[in-house]
Amino acid sequence: MGIGEISNLTACPIYGIVIPKSRYMDRMRNRASMKRQAPLRGIGDPPNLGRIERVGRGGKIGSRRRRQRGSGPRSVRGGSILIFSITILAIVVTFTIWLHQRRQQNIISEFEKGSKSRVVEKVKSRFEPPTDEQARAIVTRALSSKDEAAVLADFRLNGVASSEVLEFLRREEDMYGPAYIDSWLGSIDSNNALVESVVVKRVKDGETKSMIAMLTPDQQGTWRLDFESFVSKCEPTWETFVSGEATAGLVRVWLNNDNYYNGPFIDDVEWLCFSMARIDSDVILFGYCRKGSPQADAIEKIAARMRMKGMTNATSFRAILEISRPEGAEKRQFEIRRVLAEDWLLTGAAFDGSPGPLK
Repeated sequence: MGIGEISNLTACPIYGIVIPKSRYMDRMRNRASMKRQAPLRGIGDPPNLGRIERVGRGGKIGSRRRRQRGSGPRSVRGGSILIFSITILAIVVTFTIWLHQRRQQNIISEFEKGSKSRVVEKVKSRFEPPTDEQARAIVTRALSSKDEAAVLADFRLNGVASSEVLEFLRREEDMYGPAYIDSWLGSIDSNNALVESVVVKRVKDGETKSMIAMLTPDQQGTWRLDFESFVSKCEPTWETFVSGEATAGLVRVWLNNDNYYNGPFIDDVEWLCFSMARIDSDVILFGYCRKGSPQADAIEKIAARMRMKGMTNATSFRAILEISRPEGAEKRQFEIRRVLAEDWLLTGAAFDGSPGPLK
């Protein structure tokens, strides 16, 4: 090869070979021409690359599972549910305590308003009623009893053992604090008997418990605190009625009109329905009596006396009832057999005029 031929050769940077300059220049011009002819991409949709599988762990395509909503760690979910449940429980307990205290305050307030009214004709008695100071002194002395002699002197027991009274007084003071006289209600003359009454309260740890002490004279004219009405005694206990264990007995309750008709009391044309409640319980029982019966008339008479005292909006009133659960009734359903007293103090005769012993 001569010197002229060598000068016409060049090294191609693409292919790494030596080619003639003319052929190299032709190739370069062709490549430049192709670049100029390529269309420019404008602004628009991105290129469609189709479905691209995600490479999961281990290098396998499509092996990664999609996480479902709420599929976080179980420990986190369980902790959140527990915190939520505790919060809801705390709210419910707080509301229940507030509602229970509010209901107690409203009931006692209603009783006080009705008792202070003197519209109802007073029951005449040959015994002089105690004054405000005397009534307070009797109740204070009775609630401070430390032995059986003191109990016998200031309590009307009606068959209750003195030891039971002393145990009750000790338990109440331990649980609710010392008792004090809040207010004097004066003569309430319920159940056609001469009755004086005062409101007793106990306060401990910010909680207040209210009770009504009813005083009545014995045959010699000595005024004493009636223990059974003071503790709102039920025979058997209220808890046994609530649990369903007791099927019959005597209860001291707050009565209110209700409309739960079911079981043997499903016919609201034949039966009247009343809720039976107590301040110391959140459970309500239902009592029924036939329309036009002596029991229905007695309950209406109690309500009428409340209205005569100016309590036209009163929704609850106290009564002593003899109740029983008939066959086929629910656990909380009872028939009102007798209305023994207008209030919580038993006297010599049933308020509805029915014969028989009162206990």
